[in-house]
Order: sequence, then structure tokens, then C-alpha cells
Amino acid sequence: MDNQTVQNRPVAAFALSLVSGITGIIVAVILILIGAIAYSEAISYYYSSSSLSTAYLFGGWGAWMIVCSIISIVAGVKLNSDPMGHTKWGILVLVFSILMPVNPFGIIGGALGIAFKPITEVVPSTYKYQPINRICPQCGHVIDESVRFCPHCGKQLF
Repeated sequence: MDNQTVQNRPVAAFALSLVSGITGIIVAVILILIGAIAYSEAISYYYSSSSLSTAYLFGGWGAWMIVCSIISIVAGVKLNSDPMGHTKWGILVLVFSILMPVNPFGIIGGALGIAFKPITEVVPSTYKYQPINRICPQCGHVIDESVRFCPHCGKQLF
């Protein structure tokens, strides 16, 4: 059985998905910090409802962006390591980049991953053929060199 190896890799799609994930994590940390500041402000003003809702909004949005960023990074790494599955990994990068707005890098990287055309090379399998050592002169069956009589027809071998 022959195996296929991929000659090229989706480097641009991989790089853009990594940039998308890293910038997403940076923006998410900033959003979580804004939420923490809003929460501490809400506590200092005796639980101001507007500050609490702002804190929850920014903190929740930041947590969601971290999840989307991590999925985008993992899908980008899988896209590079498994180029034959470029469609599914490209779709994952694209979907989670759309769900994580303000990040066009992932959208472009996901589209490039989906459109990627792998160039494959057929590599022959490593099956070893055993040479035929001995053939019975009477019946033509392949036999072991150590036998004195053919197990198929009984002819004595020298």
C-alpha cells in the first residue's frame, strides 16, 4: 500500500491564525483588566449596577475571546501539522475568528486554509519482498529450502 506525503504546507494560513490567536489573547486580557477595574469601582460605590454590568460585560467578553483565541491557535497548529485536513482546520479558524471580532487575521488565515491545495507525492510502502528460494521441479510450488520432500506432491528433492 502506498502512502502520500504533502510537499507543501499552508504557512500563510498557519501564521495568520497564530497572529489572530495571539492578538485575540492580548485584547482579551485588556478587556478582562477593564472589567476588573469596573468591578472594583462598582464595589467602591456600593455596588453600582451600571459599573457591575460593565464589569461583567467586559470580563465575560474577555473570557470568550480567550476561548476563541485558544481554539484558533490550536486549529492553526493542526492546519500546519495535518495539511490534508486543511478544510476542517481552516473552517475552525474561520468560525472562531468570526466569533472573535476585531481580528481580520484569523478570517484571512481561515479562508487561506480552506483554499489551500496540498501537493502530494506518492511514497512506496516499505513492504519487503522475499525472494523465491526453491521451487519443486514436479509440481511448481514454492517450498522451503530445508525440506527434503515436497509437501505438495511428495517428490524427493536434492
